[in-house]
Amino acid sequence: TYAQGRWPRRADIYVYQYTDDTLIHTVFNLDANRIESMESARGVQPALTAVEVQRATAILFVDAAVRSQIEREFEQITGQPLVSPGQLTVKAFVFHPDALPGHNLGSAAALCGVQRCAQLLITAAENVALQSVPVINLSAGVVAYLSRLDGGAQ
Repeated sequence: TYAQGRWPRRADIYVYQYTDDTLIHTVFNLDANRIESMESARGVQPALTAVEVQRATAILFVDAAVRSQIEREFEQITGQPLVSPGQLTVKAFVFHPDALPGHNLGSAAALCGVQRCAQLLITAAENVALQSVPVINLSAGVVAYLSRLDGGAQ
């Protein structure tokens, strides 16, 4: 098949199941219109999707204490009140507890790596980063931890 330069088109499909924190990887043969293989694994964290980043931002805004902190920082930087998530630029990364050695992360963040978590880097006007760096446990739907760029915890 390879010597002839023809092989079936395939697609790798990754689905993260929040119900049991399992990543399912499927190889789909597009030419034959069938699944060729499927495997599942726990503790595997692929890159976050745009939808997951939006969900993490929404969870951040539901937590009154964290939202208040973000609003204060945003107003200090911009001189304007923060009225919607659209005023922020949010970058997100998969979070594992060993990324912050020596920190008492609490139970919600300690589960990250097994559960799906996002660490957010938030910027305001002209790419000025806020000091607050929240960790959102997407599996539990809560703000799991709030650290600072200067290394402190809040």
